[in-house]
Amino acid sequence: QAQAQAELARKVQEIEMNTMIRMVNNLADKCFTDCVVSFRNRKLDSNEQLCVHRCTEKFFKNSNRVAAGFTDKRERDERARLRAMAEAFEEREAMQNQQ
Repeated sequence: QAQAQAELARKVQEIEMNTMIRMVNNLADKCFTDCVVSFRNRKLDSNEQLCVHRCTEKFFKNSNRVAAGFTDKRERDERARLRAMAEAFEEREAMQNQQ
């Protein structure tokens, strides 16, 4: 049992890491494609730097918004599940008290 839980935790961690890597790669691809227009210099010019800054800022704000939405939904679902369990418990107790 403990070994199975450890294996599951390892797999979840691996999936989370792969998801994070894909997310960062997608961010880099998108911001590079959208912002880098000149390959004459080794460094980004000021417009490109500003574009990359705005692109990454927008990406992380959006990611935080999505994560907050998932967290809110998970909390609402958990509250609903707990309410349903409490109602079922109360109904069972009421039925037992009637007997």
